Amino acid sequence: MIGRLLLIMSLLMVLPSCGEDVAYRIKGDLENLKDEKLYAVFENANSQEVDTVVCEKPGEFLIEKKSGDFEQVTILWGDKRIWVTAFLEKGKEVHISGDALYPTLLQVKGGKLNNELTDLYKDHAELWQEQADLFRGLDAPEVSSIEKSDLMARIANVNLQIDETVMAYITEHPDREASLVLMQSYYMNQEHIRYLDKALEIVAGAFPDNPRYKELKDYSIRSKRAMPGSVAPDFSVKNIYGKKISLSTIKDKELLLVFTAPWADIFHAKQMPMEAFVDDFSKDYEIVMITLDTEPEDVRDLLSHSKVQWNLVTDSASQTSQLLDLYNVSSLPRIFLIDKDHKIKAKADSGEEMRKQLLKE
Repeated sequence: MIGRLLLIMSLLMVLPSCGEDVAYRIKGDLENLKDEKLYAVFENANSQEVDTVVCEKPGEFLIEKKSGDFEQVTILWGDKRIWVTAFLEKGKEVHISGDALYPTLLQVKGGKLNNELTDLYKDHAELWQEQADLFRGLDAPEVSSIEKSDLMARIANVNLQIDETVMAYITEHPDREASLVLMQSYYMNQEHIRYLDKALEIVAGAFPDNPRYKELKDYSIRSKRAMPGSVAPDFSVKNIYGKKISLSTIKDKELLLVFTAPWADIFHAKQMPMEAFVDDFSKDYEIVMITLDTEPEDVRDLLSHSKVQWNLVTDSASQTSQLLDLYNVSSLPRIFLIDKDHKIKAKADSGEEMRKQLLKE
């Protein structure tokens, strides 16, 4: 999933034009949509294309694609942080309406798959509305630490109800492709692997040649490969100074393998949130940081201002991309603790979370 999102972000700079003949038409009529310009990412299994979309009136837009063989389109707004996905059938118009503050609850009509998913969300609208409201409250600048803790607990409870609602739908409709889409949307992360495996058993046999089903099965296998208790996948990469790094070269210490990216706030010219983490644990642990930066020279210049020694690998020669797939990293940051026997001992989604685990040892 990270690889797909990265590709979408890179494609936002490449904007093809549309002609007179129309293969796909998407109409939008959204309330509370402040953006005048949106982005539409058209995708199939082998290619992606990005168009800019200008609203004709506040909240109203028309997207027309003259050619191509696309399976879905993702429309992004809110500084590309909010989106809705519509599934495409050539020659069939899609209409999107509703409140832009609740993207999951937008009415996406046109085509069997869109209609089935929209009906599910509509039947349980209170859950997805509460989830959106809670996340919006969590992002409010005035929220206190006590309020934040309460919101996090409530979000966890709502997320659990959504997971169970999705599973109930899959159980009731094991032969619908909408069930596969829901599995992709809600269960393709390591925290939900037990849900995914259960759902795969439910739909087994209904989709022998379906690409979505194959992707889900492959994800399940990759996920188990990078779970605590598994033997860590071996790798061979070079850090920004040209030094070769692999599991076989790390023998005397446990390894902290840290996956990060520029937007994950790991690196900042004046403040590095991970700097204290590295300074505290580099004596007892080998720390290797894998970043999605592509320019080693820029990273070396940035780290020259740091007081700690960084062992960092950038995405030159697609090193990071290969490791993201190898360790099934679907969100950033992600940290793995690998013991001296090269088994995955623990994983965490932040330096603070891993710090707590290390201090318990």
